[in-house]
Amino acid sequence: MAVKNVVNFCIKQQKVVICFYPVIATRMIHSSGGQMSSSPEKYSALSFDEYQSLKRSLRTKQRLSGIPFAFTGLTISSMATAYLVPDMFDATPENVQLIMGLDPIVFCGICGVSSSFLGYVLGTNFYKLIWTLMNKTEAIRLQEKDKDFLKRLEKHRFSQDSKFEDDYYGESIKTLSDYRQWVRTQQRKREAAAKFKTMASTKLT
Repeated sequence: MAVKNVVNFCIKQQKVVICFYPVIATRMIHSSGGQMSSSPEKYSALSFDEYQSLKRSLRTKQRLSGIPFAFTGLTISSMATAYLVPDMFDATPENVQLIMGLDPIVFCGICGVSSSFLGYVLGTNFYKLIWTLMNKTEAIRLQEKDKDFLKRLEKHRFSQDSKFEDDYYGESIKTLSDYRQWVRTQQRKREAAAKFKTMASTKLT
């Protein structure tokens, strides 16, 4: 109440409040300045070597984390099969009962492989989800670099040839030198296709 009276008095006397309350004025300036300077946080872009290193590290950890999930899936599948069909191996070969038209051993093998694969996929994706939640900054930087890298591949790729052995998706690119070699290969393909097209049109004419 006393502060309000002093402020009103200063306004009436056409004086500056800052001279009476420098601390209050300073806090007001800092608070307003903080609001004005607040802007969306920007993340520095990854270099190519950092991008490839982070990508390889994440992929390796995903694969390793998928292994225990695969074993878990195999164990659950085996236990479920043994519980549902406990006497599948007790019968003589002549009296073996087929399961869904399949031999019990074949059926168990298919279930085990399918469960292991499903567990592996779940494990790799679960690790990536946890890593993304715990490393949001790195995840954003990796995502931005992924988009930039794919755009560059799309820009230089010779789209008329998509053979797997020609590294269409740039899977063999590990270093900047590999990327440059990949670009040169795509350029040679484009030049060879242009020459072939020119020769074909010349023969037709």
